[in-house]
Amino acid sequence: MSDYEEDHLVPLELGGAPRDPGNLWPEPHYGTKTASTKDGTETKLKNAVCNGTISLSAARSAIKNNWTTALQVTWHRLTSSEVATPDRPVIDSKRSAARM
Repeated sequence: MSDYEEDHLVPLELGGAPRDPGNLWPEPHYGTKTASTKDGTETKLKNAVCNGTISLSAARSAIKNNWTTALQVTWHRLTSSEVATPDRPVIDSKRSAARM
């Protein structure tokens, strides 16, 4: 097994370009920030987009700028009256109602 795998910086599940050389990078299999760590971040961002917690643009920008801190964008939209935990993000009720 190789020490790295070629991966998409902006994942396909967030609309990343599959063959753009600028969207491809070597992702390590070992260390503290690994391929499996980033895969979990990608899934959580996709879920936040689908739930209406954040916009697709915000998710793409966050993961492109620094994937190791990208999940922080899911918590910036909270107001002081909303309560959230990492396991239960708060969904914007206005945005959710508009989609129904």
